[in-house]
Amino acid sequence: MAKNRDKRKKRGHLGLIIGGSLFCLLTLGMLIAFLYAKPYLDQLEEYRSKAVAIARTSRVEDFRAQETSLVYAADGSLLSSLKDEKDVYYLDYKDIPQAAIDCMIVTEDRKFWSHPGYDLKANAVAVYSYLKNQGVYRGGSTITQQLARNIYLTREVTLERKITELFLAAELEKLYSKEEILEFYLNNIYFANGYYGLQAAAVGYFNKTASALSLSETAFLCAIPNN
Repeated sequence: MAKNRDKRKKRGHLGLIIGGSLFCLLTLGMLIAFLYAKPYLDQLEEYRSKAVAIARTSRVEDFRAQETSLVYAADGSLLSSLKDEKDVYYLDYKDIPQAAIDCMIVTEDRKFWSHPGYDLKANAVAVYSYLKNQGVYRGGSTITQQLARNIYLTREVTLERKITELFLAAELEKLYSKEEILEFYLNNIYFANGYYGLQAAAVGYFNKTASALSLSETAFLCAIPNN
């Protein structure tokens, strides 16, 4: 009986030693991992802070800054249009054809109504592509991310811009409704040949307003931003 008790004590002591050693190794491993990852975590926080700072200054006017001024005669005919850098005829959400909304979501961002501004899976694939190929060869930007980039950031192909864009998209989704974001997007997206916004593209390509477009014409226009 005494020998059995001694064996159990020895096994208990051995278990404590092994457990203590494993705990020390695990703690050391976590510390090393933290020290290794800390610079990256600090960098992420820097990008997040930049995005929050931009979002704090965001105003609805930011998305209408390049709106075209139309000059009409007394009889209602258009005399001229005074435009800044972009040729934009702004449409409120209620005036945007539902077909255009549906086509753009299908083409650009099928999870638009459910995501918080970003699609983690799509962005992870884009980041992996960047790290693997030393450049962003695959897109993963949602409509909100594209809006954030077009209005507040640049099109510079860097990991910093991509991550800042992701954080900024999340902040914009806290400030504006999905309908507002779609309104801003469809009025600012580039449709090639100098046309910014759906209305400008409709007039430029088909010489008609967006509300008068056929379904095929709408689909054609909504395919342009995604090439």
